Amino acid sequence: MHTMLVFTLCGMAAADVTWRNLSVQRPDRQFLLKPTSGVARAGSVTAVLGASGAGKSTFLRALVNAAPRGRATSSGNVQAAGAKVKGLRYGDAALLAQDGALFAMLTVRETLEFALALAGVDKVTRRQRADAELRRLGFMNVADRRVGFDDGGSSAAISGGERRRLCVAVELARAPEPRVLAADEPTTGLDGVSAERVVRALKEQALAGNTAVVASLHQPSSKIWLKHIDAVVLLAPGGTVAYAGSTEDVPLFVKRVTGEALPPYTNPAEWLLEIVTDKSMVAKLARATHEEEPASDDQSRALRPPKRAPLLQRISLLFGRARRQVLRDGRVHALRLFATAGLGAVLGRRYRGDGNILSVDGCADRVAMLSFAAISTAVLGVTRSLDLFAKERPVVARETERGSYGGAEYVLAKALAELPLDAFFAALMGWGLQLSTPGGLRSRPAGPLALVAVAASTLGLAVGAATPDADAALALGVPLTVIHMLTGIINPAGEKARKKPVAALSPIKWGVSWLIDREFRGATLQRGTGPRLGGLASVVTGDQVLERLGLAATRPHLGALVALGMIHLTVAAVCSAVRGRGRRG
Repeated sequence: MHTMLVFTLCGMAAADVTWRNLSVQRPDRQFLLKPTSGVARAGSVTAVLGASGAGKSTFLRALVNAAPRGRATSSGNVQAAGAKVKGLRYGDAALLAQDGALFAMLTVRETLEFALALAGVDKVTRRQRADAELRRLGFMNVADRRVGFDDGGSSAAISGGERRRLCVAVELARAPEPRVLAADEPTTGLDGVSAERVVRALKEQALAGNTAVVASLHQPSSKIWLKHIDAVVLLAPGGTVAYAGSTEDVPLFVKRVTGEALPPYTNPAEWLLEIVTDKSMVAKLARATHEEEPASDDQSRALRPPKRAPLLQRISLLFGRARRQVLRDGRVHALRLFATAGLGAVLGRRYRGDGNILSVDGCADRVAMLSFAAISTAVLGVTRSLDLFAKERPVVARETERGSYGGAEYVLAKALAELPLDAFFAALMGWGLQLSTPGGLRSRPAGPLALVAVAASTLGLAVGAATPDADAALALGVPLTVIHMLTGIINPAGEKARKKPVAALSPIKWGVSWLIDREFRGATLQRGTGPRLGGLASVVTGDQVLERLGLAATRPHLGALVALGMIHLTVAAVCSAVRGRGRRG
């Protein structure tokens, strides 16, 4: 006889997870997940099957009381052990994200220990717990190997299956005893052997922690279905639940309702996915599945959020991780060294002027060289900051959603770890300019360029934090940089710059004008031998050059760049904090 999960609510084990009238709707009242009720047994694995777009991820996020994506809203009641499931921040629920993103430059051991440290575990204990978890997962041989990028190529230091199992361990480090563990497509992109190992790890966690594991799976193999899956929730397109029950009963139930029998030697999971493509069968199954659930026994008891590290310790931990992430990427540093110092040398040779002297004929070249140096520094700073922010966004979003730390803490730690290095490479460009220019430069560009790099990098942080995803950040960051370039550039032919109010927000404008001011103020120009044309034709002193360029008055260049950096950091911190609270619902 078919036993529906909704029929066994009254006789469930104390730690079973139940959901009643769980649904998710868009603002236009269209359902992403239609009202559904059921139970996931403690110590078991429940598979969520359905075609792409059926609402599997939506169901899992609703189950762990995580805010739906976009502007959708969820409703219903999820309970475990007589208490309402509070969600990710309270330790009674855990969510294994689909992306499997981790910090690439950290080792496997460091990744685990960092998660434990954020959870407030002391140094000795977290070392012991990390070693125990590494042995349990069979990771001792790769414990000190870097995680690498999840691209399947040469930069992937650990395999895809190892990465997914490590993600499970990291999630459980934050919430060691969750009542429900939701896993979103944990086997996607893995071969059959690796996929079976990941599901086996989930089953082991279900048994060891008496946890209800609910995982969306993409066409699980027959081996996975028979050995590790205990129950199934079958979702049809439109968020309709076509079945919720044990794997043993599903063939009989489908045959009784639709007349369709499971063919011999057929993978049941693939057969069910074919069934839900038929709208008439889905309607029959949904009607048979939907039953009157028993009255809710909502005896919710208060839950305390899981322990986490103190504020200063969290910032210190985040700073240490960001510093490792930056300093260990030797290939990128080699490229940055070549790009900055090399570009400085190229600009210095290209706009070398008239021999070893600052002459009237070389004024335009000197202005052009300093302008290009500031522009290049700013563009490199913004693009690099956007790129790093995009790579880290999935991990940071996951950690802030769980309340491990705040978005402002992340921005502060990231700035402390990365900005000094950005300033250093920008200074290398300045030194390259200084050394490659005959006679040197009066402006000593290393310092101003370092500050331009800091202001530009913080601008990239602000754009990344203010936009919803990496594509939007790039779409906004590139034209914004172009606008700053257009408003900040100074015509080297001597045309006086027009006042542009928006230019006050341009780090390029302040960098270019500061370099030119330091180069020409108080300088005596030597006579040249070439034709004297253009706006700088009749100048004989550096102060006259500044006057012709509209830069005669002294300006607070240093203070302006520092202020811009602080404004950008504030915007990034506020946006990150607000976005983090929004994800936590």
